[in-house]
Amino acid sequence: KEKCNWSAGMANGRTEYYHPNGILAESGDFNQNLKSGEWNFYDSTGRLERTAVFERDRCISGCD
Repeated sequence: KEKCNWSAGMANGRTEYYHPNGILAESGDFNQNLKSGEWNFYDSTGRLERTAVFERDRCISGCD
């Protein structure tokens, strides 16, 4: 499951993806269909696993 804002066929703004159990899996922002800024990644219990920073869909910090 996901929550995302779409504009002109592209993802823009805050986006959330969920594990099959309904718990938040990752959250962050898209800018013209590209990951941008800080993204948080969670395990299936909702515990924060890591935070990464993206620039034009490329991970620049916190990458694994």
